[in-house]
Amino acid sequence: MEEDHISIRKLAKEAGVSPSLIQDLRTGKKDNLTFRSFSNIVEALGYDIVLEKRRRKSHTPAKLKMTHRQRTISKVQHA
Repeated sequence: MEEDHISIRKLAKEAGVSPSLIQDLRTGKKDNLTFRSFSNIVEALGYDIVLEKRRRKSHTPAKLKMTHRQRTISKVQHA
């Protein structure tokens, strides 16, 4: 949000969620939400969600990748 200079109210409106949800996520008061809300917030921020099949039968994904405009942010987790 800070990088894109978007306010809590504007993000909430674009994502179709309440401003209090965005504020609670930012302050850590809330750390779980529906996939739909998460997806709407991510999309409103200009990111794509990419899911990849795990390599093993563990509960940890092989790779979580989120892209934003021309940048790529990757986080690799090992089981």
